[in-house]
Amino acid sequence: TFFLRTFFFIYLGVLLFHSPKPFQVALFALALSLLLALARMVSSRAVGFFDQGARKGRLLETVSSRGLSSAVLSVIVAGELSQTGIEPAIDLPLLALFVIFFTNLITAALVLKKRKLE
Repeated sequence: TFFLRTFFFIYLGVLLFHSPKPFQVALFALALSLLLALARMVSSRAVGFFDQGARKGRLLETVSSRGLSSAVLSVIVAGELSQTGIEPAIDLPLLALFVIFFTNLITAALVLKKRKLE
C-alpha cells in the first residue's frame, strides 16, 4: 500500500507542474475545502444537538479523510472522461490534489486548536 499511495501522490504532484491554471484551481479547491469543513462542523453540531448523550469536545467535526480514495477516483474519472472525448473545465486530478492538501491542513489546524483548548 505504501508504493500505491506514493505513486498516486507523486502522480498528482507531477500534474501540479503541468497544469495551465494551478492558481485558479487552488483557489477553487480552497473554497471547496472550506465549504466541506463548514458542512462537517454544522452536521456534527446537529448530531450533538439531537443526541444529548454525545460527548462534548469530540473530534468528530474536525476529522476528515486523508485523501487516497479521492486521489484514485479523480484519476479514474479524468481518464474515463478523456476516453469519451469530454474535456472538463477544470483539471480534476489537480483539483483533488489541492482539496486533499487543504482539507488535511484544515483538519490539522482544527485538531490542534481542540487539543490546545483541552
